[in-house]
Amino acid sequence: MYWGDLYSNRITVNRGNVHDYLGMDFDYIQKGKLYVSMIKYLKKVFTAFPEKITTVAATPASDHLFELRDESEQKLLPEE
Repeated sequence: MYWGDLYSNRITVNRGNVHDYLGMDFDYIQKGKLYVSMIKYLKKVFTAFPEKITTVAATPASDHLFELRDESEQKLLPEE
């Protein structure tokens, strides 16, 4: 069986030089080169969240991400 027969109704064919995927624009305009941009996505983010950014963070993770709980506070999952 040809895979196209199985998945043909789920495949989208993009034509042209610029493709949008997960907020990234992949631009193939220049032969042999790929340009990746997120400018359109970031403009949407700034429009959706207009609050002024007043602080910086090295990572979006919380400070407690790698802290372990005391064993008396642990809630273990059942084996099944």
